Amino acid sequence: MTYGWPTEMMVKAARRDYRLTEIAVRYRARYAGRSKVSGTVRGALLAAYYILGTTLRYAWQ
Repeated sequence: MTYGWPTEMMVKAARRDYRLTEIAVRYRARYAGRSKVSGTVRGALLAAYYILGTTLRYAWQ
């Protein structure tokens, strides 16, 4: 439910020997608003905390 879910899904897939494929997608620049993650120090720190926490939690299992 937080920033760590993509990491969690990748770990679960790797443990089940699923193939992971990177696919290029098209995107456009943000035209309004500000990023909640990279737009603030607090957002960046929270994202790092959850992603690293998820990674470490699964590494010790």
